[in-house]
Formats: sequence, C-alpha cells, structure tokens
Amino acid sequence: MGDQQRFQAPFRLRRTGWRILIIFSAALIGAITFIDATAPDGRDPAWLAICAILVPAACLNCATFVGPLCGSTTMNATGLTTRTLLRTRAVTWREVTSLTTSRDGNLHLYRTQAHLHNGRALTLPGLVTDNAHDPTLRAHLTTLRTTWAAAQPGTSTDQPG
Repeated sequence: MGDQQRFQAPFRLRRTGWRILIIFSAALIGAITFIDATAPDGRDPAWLAICAILVPAACLNCATFVGPLCGSTTMNATGLTTRTLLRTRAVTWREVTSLTTSRDGNLHLYRTQAHLHNGRALTLPGLVTDNAHDPTLRAHLTTLRTTWAAAQPGTSTDQPG
C-alpha cells in the first residue's frame, strides 16, 4: 500500500475544537434542563419530544462545525482518507482536480480543500491553521501536491523491464 502520512491540526486547534463541542453541548443541555425545571405546568411531553430530537441534532451540527479541527487526513500513493468525528471518507487521486487553501469565514482559519471532478470541494480535516503563511501547512500542502501530481495518469515511474 505504500507509505502513509497523517495530517492533524496543531494541538491547540484540536483542543479548541473539542472545547467548542463540549461547552456547546453542555450549555444546550443545561439551558433545556433549566427551561424544563422552571416550567409552571411541569414536564410537557411535547417539549420533551422536541428536546429529544433537537439536542442530538444540534450536537451533530456542532460536531460537523468543528470537524476540520478535530479530524485528520491520511495520504498515501492511492489517495486521501479523511476522518472527522462523524465520517470517514476515502477519495482516490484520480478524483481530485486541485488542492487549495482558503480562509474559512466561520472559524476564521485557513483550511485546505481537495476539489473533486464532480464539482464538490472536500475540506481536508487536520490541515488548518490560523496563519496564512504557516510554514508547516505550506510544507504539508507541497507534500500533498507532489503526491497528487505523481499519481496522475502519464506520470508513472513504473516502467516494465
């Protein structure tokens, strides 16, 4: 299968992602508990049903939001594997059309994306920074681009004989 290289966000960004997820979930559950406890007419079954649906949905949404911080990307000669809190996805190098870094408006971080042939952009978890000129991210991006270019058709170094 070849050599693999795993990319993760710096520890302080991973820690921030986990803190956001834990604090958001705790605050949401605390607010709902407070509202439920102070209700004058007791526990309304409709309110409990709504909370049972909305709390997990809100926590999943938050987990999606912090995925680029808490996840990782593994690269090898055949493609990329991205792992977040909710999903693992594998793409081959043939599916990738370009690799770019752009600023994320929500997190105010720079993230790396793989643009695919189907027009979608896949954010690569773990390849994030708060500095556009971060030398570590630039080195990772250079490694990704080199491996991606080597995997393109017509650039194979394997010659018969």
